[in-house]
Amino acid sequence: MSIGSSEHSERAVLGAVFIAGSDAVHEAVGLGITAEHFSIPSHRKVWELVSAEVDSGRPPEVGFIAERYPRDVKSCGGLSFLTSLSSSCGSLALLPQYVENILEANRRARMVLAAKEVLQAAADDEHRADHLQVIMENALNESSKDMGIQEKPESVEDIIREWSNKRAMVLSGESKDTELKWDLFALDRFVLAGPGHLIVIGGRPKMGKTQLAVSLMANIARKSGPALFCSAEMGKEALARRILSSTMDIRTRDSTKFALGFEETIKGWQGVPLMFDYKARTVRKVCASIRQAKRKFDIGAAAVDYLQLLEMDGARSEEEEIGRASKTFKGLAEELEIPILLLVQVNRKCEDRTDKRPLMSDIRGSGRVEQDADAVVFVYREVYYNERFPRPSQVELIVRANRHGPTGTGMSFWSPGSGWFKDPTHQWGEGSPPR
Repeated sequence: MSIGSSEHSERAVLGAVFIAGSDAVHEAVGLGITAEHFSIPSHRKVWELVSAEVDSGRPPEVGFIAERYPRDVKSCGGLSFLTSLSSSCGSLALLPQYVENILEANRRARMVLAAKEVLQAAADDEHRADHLQVIMENALNESSKDMGIQEKPESVEDIIREWSNKRAMVLSGESKDTELKWDLFALDRFVLAGPGHLIVIGGRPKMGKTQLAVSLMANIARKSGPALFCSAEMGKEALARRILSSTMDIRTRDSTKFALGFEETIKGWQGVPLMFDYKARTVRKVCASIRQAKRKFDIGAAAVDYLQLLEMDGARSEEEEIGRASKTFKGLAEELEIPILLLVQVNRKCEDRTDKRPLMSDIRGSGRVEQDADAVVFVYREVYYNERFPRPSQVELIVRANRHGPTGTGMSFWSPGSGWFKDPTHQWGEGSPPR
């Protein structure tokens, strides 16, 4: 589908806002758009109005905007103009492309303006050549805003001094540490939970990917503050059963035993700021949910379970979809400066080998995933393939790729249907919650 002109893209973005509400505003802002990027004054004014609504915690709805800002709406073209915008958005899935089209048009306009300024100055004989060069450099610096072009490249000394100063403030207690701990030695010894990091956790079904991710998010929530778990696999009831069954016998017919088990479980979770979103089922909506949780609750980490279940944009191949989604989540992690866990399911190829431990090639789109991910960890349980394995609760966390540390295998313990992932040295009871 053709995106069309920048004017059409501006109308499409505003139309997406009136279709999808605040989520579309947060997504567009996350992609870099501001009011100044709208070239049409009426479009710019509408964006300012919807932004004001969202900033006030209200949904950007046409009727309420027309009621609250009658003069502004009239100056833009009236209520009929606002209602016509929704039909300009061909597809919500194209929102990133609409935004990019607007940003690109804005960059081109700045470049043209810079060129005109230089030509106008050059036509004046009073300007010396060195003066013209200053005018040209200033104009080009102005036109290169939002393009990632630095006016002055930073030296090694500048970079390491800035990072060292931030680290010193953390160590002295003056600022919050953004490098989190998974609180699971089997993983902490290899993989850093740093700001902007994308950690991919892969494995075949029944290996414990979801339980591991919930364990890690709970550990972070307990030690460092709010975290978000987005589940495309389980609904509200399934999540409740999963969490309760990890610490109590939910199949018991004894009401007293059930009540005692529930009370014991709820005590372990009281005050733990781990939030769940089980309604977002597309890449776009999951990203919007994570952005909103960061804005409202200042989450320190997020997890997505799991990639292949999310609805993607367009009718691409699975490999292309996975590659595009991994790039999207990596960009989101960097934008929000939080670690994101992305769960993926590996294909069956590993089960045809003698050694059934997954390899990078067992992930579709593995080249793109390996390029985007800061670490790739596979979850493997030998007992799944060998019932006589002497350590049935042993789980291998196999780090196949790691941008910020070594690769290797950490040993953890977990039994399906009871307990959480734990290290061999921890003396927790089998039903203890993650801590």
